[in-house]
Amino acid sequence: MHKLKYVLIILSLSMLVVLEPFYLGPFKFAILWKLALLYLGVSVLFLKKSIIIDKISIIAFLLTLFCFIVYADNIDYFEQTKSAVYFIFIPFLIVLLQNIKLNRNIQDKIILCVAISIVIVCIPYYFGILESYGTRFDLETFGLNSYAFLGPFQTTHTASVLLAVSSSILLFSFFNLRGDYFYRILFIILFFISIFFVYKTYVRTGYLVCVLSNLYIVYKLKFKDFGFKNKLFTIIIFIFVFFMFEYINQSDVVFSKRIADQYTDNSEIGWQTIGSGRLLFAFVNINHWLEVSLLQKLFGIGYVESVNYMYNEIGQRIISHNLFLDLLIQHGVIGLLLYLIVVFLIFKSIRNSMNFGCPPLYFSIYLSYITYQFVQGSNIFLFDVLLVLSYLSSKEFLNKNVTIK
Repeated sequence: MHKLKYVLIILSLSMLVVLEPFYLGPFKFAILWKLALLYLGVSVLFLKKSIIIDKISIIAFLLTLFCFIVYADNIDYFEQTKSAVYFIFIPFLIVLLQNIKLNRNIQDKIILCVAISIVIVCIPYYFGILESYGTRFDLETFGLNSYAFLGPFQTTHTASVLLAVSSSILLFSFFNLRGDYFYRILFIILFFISIFFVYKTYVRTGYLVCVLSNLYIVYKLKFKDFGFKNKLFTIIIFIFVFFMFEYINQSDVVFSKRIADQYTDNSEIGWQTIGSGRLLFAFVNINHWLEVSLLQKLFGIGYVESVNYMYNEIGQRIISHNLFLDLLIQHGVIGLLLYLIVVFLIFKSIRNSMNFGCPPLYFSIYLSYITYQFVQGSNIFLFDVLLVLSYLSSKEFLNKNVTIK
């Protein structure tokens, strides 16, 4: 019965992910089920006699409200509402889960369930049993008449990053579990499947998240402060990964061109094209922020003015692909400062818990989240769920160990 509960969680999450691209009337199911969750969560909180709200939640809620305050001639309140919704889920989930009072063991199992569901739900899409409906990455630019792997997700970046962070969760679970060989074999199989799917997305952000998060897990569990056998095992893994990378780089033209940041054989490579133009986007946004008024520097100019300026400068209505820079230009110094406080307090909780022997899984998820926001920058709901569960588990671990000591 206990295991059945987690099987139902995996199946429910998988079903929600599969249904997200479809419409019910004028609205996507992806929006509707999250609104339903907000409604149910608020209803549960209202039934409580008292509500626990910590410092992070208060600051994150302030950031959500602050997203509506911009100084610009052209304000799109729909886009401002979208910005607010992007940031509301972290404080909402923290408050909800704190007041439901799930213990750390359950929260860790939910983290694992999320990772398993993300990988399993992709399998029927790879074999063509189910069809992808999100925004697909066309490989025609690289001479192929096909698309990168998308699975059930809205964008290829979402698919790649969620699969990448799931791979590190599965690898940790494989190393951390003792004695139960059935589950260890299951976790390592799902780990390799997730790595393969990340590779087939051809998204470098996913590659980066995958490498950093998994290297950190291997370093903390198999290399640092362990004996010669574990260090030798780690070195062998690194050698194997290196030769696999070289083999794929030589045999897969799309992969090699993506790594080299080259779209055609005659592509010119300069600082403006690095990371698909990310340095150029950053330069334009920073230059724009320096030009605006003091009030706009403090409160931001909003999404519309930001992308319009980008269009005037480089011919594309696009964000900077860096959440920190996007916050600076769209919501000003105050908006960026509020967000930095939130992520710093989460970091502080996880780091302090690790001083008392907390497992490295939580920091691996945090590292993945920060990496993604730095090189891409957008809201992924399941990523928010993983981050919040990591924070709450580390906080509970820290409180118990500080009390004992």
